[in-house]
Amino acid sequence: MPSTVAEHDFGPPQANYPAQMVIWTRIGAADQVAAEVPYALRPNDPQVLQADAPPDKWDLQGSVDAALEDLFLSLAGLSLLIGASLAVWIVIAVALTKQWTAILDPRAALIAPAVGAVTGLLAGLYPALRASRIEPLEALRS
Repeated sequence: MPSTVAEHDFGPPQANYPAQMVIWTRIGAADQVAAEVPYALRPNDPQVLQADAPPDKWDLQGSVDAALEDLFLSLAGLSLLIGASLAVWIVIAVALTKQWTAILDPRAALIAPAVGAVTGLLAGLYPALRASRIEPLEALRS
């Protein structure tokens, strides 16, 4: 659109609301177009124009995935902390009401983390094997 037509239809650019343009491109061409459009529109003075390409889809997806992973790890840690403290409080309450003396077998304290790790490994093995059979492109489509 010529600048005279744009000024007639939309008015001249204002200091607080400069003229803007949206350019539709093919997928993957936005960075190249953003680099070339100032030279195409103002070859004699391209520095007066600012062209911004949208962020890369994969960068955005990576940051969202990382944020979700951090959130889920935090929630898992919080759940573990709440569950462990609740279990301790229940054991203490039962021991006080029944007037039991708590005795902890040292073998149980050593074996429990190993049993938990093996259980977690086995629980994660099946979803990991299923995910390894799916093509990455198919996983992105669904």
